[in-house]
Amino acid sequence: MKNSLYFKSVVLCFLLLQQSINQTFGFIPQPNKVVIVVLENHAYSQILGSPAAPYLNGLLSDSRTAFFTNSYGISHPSQPNYLRLFSGSNQGTTNGNLPRNAPFNTPNLGSYLINASKTFIGYSEDLPYVGFTGVVSGAYARKHSPWVNWQGSTSNEIPDSLSQPFTSFPTNYNLLPDVSFVIPNQDNDMHNGSDPTRISIGDTWIQNNLDGYIQWAKSNNSLLILTFDEDDNYSGNHIFTFFIGQPVKPGNYSNRIDHYNILRTLEDMYFLPHAGASATAAPIDYCWDDCTNSAKIIPVGPVYYCKGDSVLLTASNGLTYLWSTGDTTQSIYASGSDNYRVTITDGFGCTATSSFVETIESDFKSLGLFFKETMDTVFATTTIAAHETNNGFDNDNLFMSGTAEVRPTIPSLN
Repeated sequence: MKNSLYFKSVVLCFLLLQQSINQTFGFIPQPNKVVIVVLENHAYSQILGSPAAPYLNGLLSDSRTAFFTNSYGISHPSQPNYLRLFSGSNQGTTNGNLPRNAPFNTPNLGSYLINASKTFIGYSEDLPYVGFTGVVSGAYARKHSPWVNWQGSTSNEIPDSLSQPFTSFPTNYNLLPDVSFVIPNQDNDMHNGSDPTRISIGDTWIQNNLDGYIQWAKSNNSLLILTFDEDDNYSGNHIFTFFIGQPVKPGNYSNRIDHYNILRTLEDMYFLPHAGASATAAPIDYCWDDCTNSAKIIPVGPVYYCKGDSVLLTASNGLTYLWSTGDTTQSIYASGSDNYRVTITDGFGCTATSSFVETIESDFKSLGLFFKETMDTVFATTTIAAHETNNGFDNDNLFMSGTAEVRPTIPSLN
């Protein structure tokens, strides 16, 4: 009996230790931008391999795609799933009608980002204007844009300005907020119509409207998350979900996930509190390329300087550093004319080498625009000589022309 209890206690300790190790070394990057797009009412088996969805299926073989083969919606119908993905709870809503208790005051991803000095926007196709809170407009449906339910709340509010039409989605992706949702209208999200036509329409919409961002994300440390709200009611809520972007480690992942796991992952990316049921959901910390670190040199001052001066060169963050000079500190002082680069190793043992930064030491005592002077028309060199004497300098290469009152001067070479 004692041996049996001892064995059980050893096994329990081992499991707890293993859990601790997993929690300690699980890695979640913080992408520059994250875009989440949600499609409608189709099961995993209806999308995977479908001839009507060549673009989505083509992305599964991309070298920056993580495909989740065991991903699930949580319930039916649509609206509760959107609310869970955004706030970790259905907020007491079990249908697609306007929630009776809205606006909600409960925690949510958007307000957490705002409170952490991060940025958030929800982009909804066919939203008639910024901040619209109506139920429908054209093919827009509020039930698919969960953040609207926190507009006007007394706490955890989502400001009206953060609910925008998809026409506001920038073509310069650097202008995107840290995290954004993209919700196609019901004609384009595979909701309206019949199969296979609506699948094809949704697939084409993603290609036409988000492929530019997807390609950009793969080389700009950014991420797109594509998932469905629910299945077709006949497949156990098994849905099609993938991540694509530069931080992603490609492959098929069989870990079971749902909307709570995705929310928990987004919260952990930005060191946010956990809303609702995401607090007990496991983060998706196993599909990331922990070697996507980049190395940069940031000059603290001009790299073109006078003889005898220097400039401080600082490397981006890492664990160890090796400069082309042999130095091993994060910052070095550069002097003279030379090319500098640094190799950085991070805590995961991944290395990256920066581009060269060139420094140039000038022999000139002065460089650039020295002064602007106002004087009458120059008739003779004596006027210039008098001006030099009066101002205490000798500029043998002072060139002037014309009769303008303000003339730039070129500095002396000696």
